[in-house]
Amino acid sequence: MHRGNKCAQPIVLDPAYRIEFPLESSNLTNDQLREVEIDDKSLSERREAGDIVGFIFWRECIVHRSFVQTRGTAHMEGDMRAFTLAPGEMYVHYCYTAPNHRGKGLYPAMLRRIMSRSSANGESGKLFIACRTDNRPSIRSIQRAGFDYLRSSTVVGLGTGRLRLRWWHFNEIMSNGCLGQDCHSAGIESPRETL
Repeated sequence: MHRGNKCAQPIVLDPAYRIEFPLESSNLTNDQLREVEIDDKSLSERREAGDIVGFIFWRECIVHRSFVQTRGTAHMEGDMRAFTLAPGEMYVHYCYTAPNHRGKGLYPAMLRRIMSRSSANGESGKLFIACRTDNRPSIRSIQRAGFDYLRSSTVVGLGTGRLRLRWWHFNEIMSNGCLGQDCHSAGIESPRETL
């Protein structure tokens, strides 16, 4: 699916919020981390595995988390069709916004920050993300950030019954601020696989 370039819609975030991506500070308390359903041990494990971590703060509270896997095998919760990230590819995962801060544009703002950082660092900018097909708020945020639909998959097992997932992909940010989409096929059991 190739749609060409499309200009990104501006995402205006209330100035009371502060995005840290990548996270520079490691002076976070477990009380702060619990607000976004993570603990210090899990955070350390993900960082040691090479994930880039991002948080959005409101005052001194963490109200959103996103992780970006930059190497290894990427998995979507419940999807047994894992794929190996090629050099320069990244997988956005383990995103969560505290319930009382949802609907304020935090998730698409973080996704846009991830895209901008990727582009600014000269990385290929190929990002993948997945979510459940019934998670409409996440789907809207992913689309708003500039990702294009790639494919759906159905996973059966692991006590989940049938789980339908939607995979999304984003290729690059152009220097003029527009988003460039370039879907490519790269084999079986990959989010790059088209329907």
